Amino acid sequence: MGKIQNIIAVMLCIAFFGNLSAQDNFYAVKIGTFVSPQHADFTSIQDIGFVYSDPKAFNHELISLGDFSSHAKAVESMLKVRSKGFPDATVNLIPMAKKERQIPVIQMATISASGVKNWASFFSAYSKIYARQLDNQLTIYAGGFDSIEGAKAILPFIKEAGFKGAFAQMIKTTNLQSVKELESGIRVEMASTSTENMAPAPVIVEEVFTAKSVEVPAAPIPQEAPAPVVVQKTLPVEGEPSLPAAVVAAPTPKAAPIVVPATPAVKVYYPSINGKVKRNAAIEIQKVLKAEKKYDGSLDGFYGPGTATAFEKFTKTNRQWRKYQMLTELWQIDKNATGADTWSEVKILKTILSEMNGGDSKTRSLKFDDKSLSNIRSKELKQWNESLWTNLTGWSKRDPMHAEVATVLKVAFFQTQVRIEEYFIEKGKKPEVARLHAIATLKAMVGKDLERFTE
Repeated sequence: MGKIQNIIAVMLCIAFFGNLSAQDNFYAVKIGTFVSPQHADFTSIQDIGFVYSDPKAFNHELISLGDFSSHAKAVESMLKVRSKGFPDATVNLIPMAKKERQIPVIQMATISASGVKNWASFFSAYSKIYARQLDNQLTIYAGGFDSIEGAKAILPFIKEAGFKGAFAQMIKTTNLQSVKELESGIRVEMASTSTENMAPAPVIVEEVFTAKSVEVPAAPIPQEAPAPVVVQKTLPVEGEPSLPAAVVAAPTPKAAPIVVPATPAVKVYYPSINGKVKRNAAIEIQKVLKAEKKYDGSLDGFYGPGTATAFEKFTKTNRQWRKYQMLTELWQIDKNATGADTWSEVKILKTILSEMNGGDSKTRSLKFDDKSLSNIRSKELKQWNESLWTNLTGWSKRDPMHAEVATVLKVAFFQTQVRIEEYFIEKGKKPEVARLHAIATLKAMVGKDLERFTE
């Protein structure tokens, strides 16, 4: 059955892109330009097609619906939009660029462009979602990959999230729209929504030619098609010297081999966790692991063998954690890191925060904060920690996608905290003092990335 679904998906894709390549122009319904528009403003026309925005200056956004392969189909949808309370809707002609860049994506599904779209299911699988409509079909993609290999590496997680027919491919950027809060009604706070981020230089296969949209009145389609974009190739100038077909290098005398002494491996400090010390961070980890059905012990705060085993099970089976492990390697998080920055839990924590901040992470290196703890400083650290987790808990309840990210964030954060506490305990600090030093260390490392939850 799975093979049949995959074949159908590929056939739909071929049909879809066959239409794209054959089209000279597309048409979209221009609804209008609005100031700070919201998803709810366009609820009445969501069942007509895919509504998307094009941000302009001063909080203005151009709202459109589509796209369509013919003027007649666009006019039909335009009339429906007008009947829903948008009388100024018109039809826009979008000329096809002759050359475009291609970007790596994962095609997740092709659904009906009309009716209710379950955006939450797509965002729960991946945080950067893009869409493209052609007539009555809407194709959904996961994007933001540096290469096709990067897309293929994430593909198993997309399939595991329920999109069994998903597949990685290179596609043209024609009319590809980023799905943001206005399009979906879901506030996606952990990812950049710029389509420019989807196509880094290494994956550009052809130069980009941007064609501006031309507004067309709701009238019969013009007889003459717009002039095509002409691309002139630069040819060699006559008379210029040409390079020889091949140059044979003179033989190089063999030199005596140079023996380079092996560099001794640097042992990274990685404190072992003392299971006899009671910790608040261990209780928080146990709560998450119990909720995930990986831990069946008591919430006693002792990070013993049962908690350690449950943590290992979690890291091997939790889909989001495995995704961030893969992204840590793909993004080469702190590839030149030394010391505590090489700890696996620290790398995962930084990767999670990087995605939550759309790749604009302000995370710093982990430097143990052993500054003196006055009463005022201790109180400030406790307040920061309490405010952080109160606000993060509230954020996680807004959306199932937030809840999944908050789960792995908690585990990575508190696992790191336990390791840092152990460092200070080994230095002779009492557990409660070690806890405050660990919070101070984490605040210095990730506080900038978490400011929105502590202000």
